[in-house]
Amino acid sequence: MSVAGQVLAALVFLASPVMAAGSPLKDVKVREIMPRVYQLEFPTSRQLAGTFMRVQEHYESAEFHGKVFTKAEFLAAYAKVPHGSYSNYYDWDGFNVPASAFSRFYAGEFEPLDAAEKALLELVSKLRAEYVIGTVKGGGALRHERAHALYAMNPRYRAEARALLKTADLEGINAMLKRLAYHSSVWEDEAHAWLGAPAESLREEGLDPVPYQALHRRLLALYARYATPAAGR
Repeated sequence: MSVAGQVLAALVFLASPVMAAGSPLKDVKVREIMPRVYQLEFPTSRQLAGTFMRVQEHYESAEFHGKVFTKAEFLAAYAKVPHGSYSNYYDWDGFNVPASAFSRFYAGEFEPLDAAEKALLELVSKLRAEYVIGTVKGGGALRHERAHALYAMNPRYRAEARALLKTADLEGINAMLKRLAYHSSVWEDEAHAWLGAPAESLREEGLDPVPYQALHRRLLALYARYATPAAGR
């Protein structure tokens, strides 16, 4: 396939039906934005968050990382973090997980699964995905979530990102991530994604972006070198 053809293919959601007509994910659009990395675009943030909730928090939550839990247990704990509430969680417009995060779901440890969770597991298996991104139609999270996928899937990108992070004092961003209840195992990845995001995102979380301006520019340049047009930059 030509370079132009590869770009076009990356920009177009899969035309053939991926989920059965009766599936709770029947309206979700799917595209492969990197080899074995799939974007799932949901029609609403509520459906997106409800589908990804447990696998996302099993992967990166400070309290629930590596644990088995119900949605009710997670939402009760989430209400205690800054901006945390039942309704606010369902407003999130971006999620990202490696396929390995689903292993205990496939093993049956999270039973009973709801219909959307079952459909998500079926889809990930069908696609043979290695990394999954969830976004909402019209949302602005794709660049941020794609940065996570690059960090996980591309060793050269990850090494360069880590080198850039070492040039800055990360005490402020790490304090923010701790406050937002991210597990420490993902702080480095999250720091690189947050610091590459618009400054307003940091301000909204009470972090002054000014000390990170130089790092922000260098992270944007790094992303631009590795991302395709489909990355939403």
